[in-house]
Amino acid sequence: MSLDPLDSPCLHAAFPGLRGALRAEAMGADLQDGLLRDGITVDECVPGKAQYLGAAGCSLRFDIAVRGPEGNPPLRLLVLGRLLEDDEAVERYQAEIAPPAEAMAERPEAAPFARLVAPIRDRLVVHPFPIDADLPTLVGATDRALAAEVLDAPAKSCSIALVQYGRRHRCVLRYQRDDRDPPTCVYGKVYADDRGARVEPMVAALATAVPHTVLVPRVLGYRADLRLSLLEALPGQRAPAGAVVDDAARIAAALHRSDIAVGADRSIDAELSDLHDDVLLVQHISPEVGALLLDLLATIAVAAENSERLPPVFSHGDFTPSQLLTGERRCGLVDFDSIARAEPALDLGQFLAYLRIAMAKAEPSAGRDGADRPAEGFLATYVRAADAEAGEGALRARARVYETISLLRCTAHAWQQLKATRAQTALAILLQQVGRLRGGRLA
Repeated sequence: MSLDPLDSPCLHAAFPGLRGALRAEAMGADLQDGLLRDGITVDECVPGKAQYLGAAGCSLRFDIAVRGPEGNPPLRLLVLGRLLEDDEAVERYQAEIAPPAEAMAERPEAAPFARLVAPIRDRLVVHPFPIDADLPTLVGATDRALAAEVLDAPAKSCSIALVQYGRRHRCVLRYQRDDRDPPTCVYGKVYADDRGARVEPMVAALATAVPHTVLVPRVLGYRADLRLSLLEALPGQRAPAGAVVDDAARIAAALHRSDIAVGADRSIDAELSDLHDDVLLVQHISPEVGALLLDLLATIAVAAENSERLPPVFSHGDFTPSQLLTGERRCGLVDFDSIARAEPALDLGQFLAYLRIAMAKAEPSAGRDGADRPAEGFLATYVRAADAEAGEGALRARARVYETISLLRCTAHAWQQLKATRAQTALAILLQQVGRLRGGRLA
């Protein structure tokens, strides 16, 4: 059984152009010929961030460095691509991205391109960022005129930077006023749906409920027409996962002990159902790996059934080390898309899973047991801060179940993103933790 998604015959049978799309030199030439204006030369092309999307194809990104006629400064451009399985899918995809491409046509950023949507070889359709089939309002959200409105400044003094664009259905931008020292910044998050409208009341409730424990950004507004949430910048910076364990435990305890009554219900049954769908997607491209993950999922489901369900509480929903910003007085907390009413073990298990993966990546020589001590420290600090000693055994058992759910999700997503190293790391930790689950060891 190969642990590299790119070794999958099923994947290449569905997308025979995938290998070529990941070859830098060939793709640089294809993009120059198919997308760029005459006189624009590609000096460098870095293919990356491929993701298998099932029936929607396989998405790719190309970071390219180009230069124009003599005297023009070099540019770095981001080009998006979608590999499709047949000609009908190509036609549907082109029709889907036609409206945002038309909206982009008169923008200065379109100048290097001879065309904004181009089908090239092997049913690969390419187009420049910010044209995105999953985020049709992203073109409007990256307009400098909008930045000027947000920052109350002349457009010529404003810039827009891409901050985070690592997953489907959302994108984080930074609107910056450059004529001030230090520059004025506002962050914008673009969504594929209307969930951004729900962020403001959730953040306001959180700021009121736990003002002395965690710092949260003010929501400055929401543009429904662009599905764009605007937030202030928070002080602080991200720290290594092992360095935020105690702060994270206290913040999680404060969230869970608050009386905030917002957020949709999120049950373990829904988690397992969604995870089953993710694993089936993996099985489609890597049957042997998919079968292994289904077996692990069955074990996790049994453990979920045999462990005690805990009362739902206000939960972050995506509580990982990267959501914390360390500052002089308080930690900042960001990313409120997944706030829910859920068992406290959801946040605990999510944090533990990402802690183990982050530490395995940062300190591979420590082995898969290297995160056991900080993981135990996180749980012990949480139990004290949440005053949860009476139900500690049930809490730890449930956190272990949710941790394996999160690890399995990380493994499946890494496979879909064709990230062999991350998939192998997550799978190794998952096998270890499911083994402990079977053996009843609760760290």
